[in-house]
Amino acid sequence: MAPTIGLPIQIKLNILAGTNGLRNAEALRVLNSRTAFTDDEQEGWNRYAGTTGLRIQDAANVKASTVGLRVQDCVNLI
Repeated sequence: MAPTIGLPIQIKLNILAGTNGLRNAEALRVLNSRTAFTDDEQEGWNRYAGTTGLRIQDAANVKASTVGLRVQDCVNLI
């Protein structure tokens, strides 16, 4: 597989989900085993990270087991 470091978040989420062209919230829905939730990217990140009520950046850091990184950097680590 080609390196995915530096790809836009949307493309990286689609790669992780095995999809193509989905918006972030839609790709997160696939990553969350198609669990129904509104098209809310924050909710998708919280479900993906196993958290509730966190900002996207904080949920992404939990999922990547990091602290204080930008979402893009977290996605590159996942």
